[in-house]
Amino acid sequence: MFDPNNFIFLKIKPAAVHSITPKAGILAMLASSLTFVPVRVHTFTGQVWANKNGFSKILLKFFDFLIAKLANFNFIDSHSQRDFLVKHKILPLEKSIVFANGSVSGVDLGKFKADRKVRNQIRRRLQIPYGAFIYLYLGRLNHDKGVLDLASAFSKIKSKHAYLVVVGPDEAGISEQLKIFVGESRDKLRLVGFSNEPYQYLAASDVLCLPSYREGFGSVIIEAAAMGVPAIASDIYGVSDAVQNRKTGLLHPPGDIDAILKCMATFITNPRTVKIYGLAAKKRAISKFDSNILCKNWLRFYLDHLH
Repeated sequence: MFDPNNFIFLKIKPAAVHSITPKAGILAMLASSLTFVPVRVHTFTGQVWANKNGFSKILLKFFDFLIAKLANFNFIDSHSQRDFLVKHKILPLEKSIVFANGSVSGVDLGKFKADRKVRNQIRRRLQIPYGAFIYLYLGRLNHDKGVLDLASAFSKIKSKHAYLVVVGPDEAGISEQLKIFVGESRDKLRLVGFSNEPYQYLAASDVLCLPSYREGFGSVIIEAAAMGVPAIASDIYGVSDAVQNRKTGLLHPPGDIDAILKCMATFITNPRTVKIYGLAAKKRAISKFDSNILCKNWLRFYLDHLH
């Protein structure tokens, strides 16, 4: 028998409900609509259907459409992602909001800053020479993130000074594949696993790599940028907001291993370019993605809409 006291939204009567991620979004927006929650907010941070086909794409697109329809306010963490959602008729432009220059919460500039001491400590822990060149992948390990493409490209780097450090939880069980894909460079691969101190690995690295097939924004790119680390990343919506091509990093077509290799080679053979791009990335992160800017926007929004 239905008991309204078991329905948490009826029980606590929230003034607002804010969801993020598709599964949470569909559940939260349905429940809050049925219980007449006055302020219903959803944040879009990327589309799982962006690189899918067939019925699954149709179904997942419908879920996003329904979420956007039920929400009073739809926040999107990048301007290019908003253009993508409008183009695919998920939501109208007038019902979408992007704060400032994008991202969910910006960068904590007090936390993400270069640290020579930490750089040396992490390199020592990973048994990587202080003078080596480190390409870093930082994020979840799955096929959509393109980490296997990165491993394939890295296997073709000829420099004895190049290392690939992979940090993040292995969601797809591909760690062993990574070891195979790097080929003869296996001794230069470091698989770290999950870390709750990502800034330490950014401090130890020279270039961040994000060869993803889909992203809402790519927050790790601006975190790296704040520490003066340029990026190599896929030229896809979301990521293109975080990287200025040939200014703060290098963009490549998703899945193009030769193009990834070319970007990697450009940086390892041109240390001056790494420094110039890194400084430009840091300047941009500080001026455009300071977390205080985003927090002020969120605070203003909720003060305006909660009574």
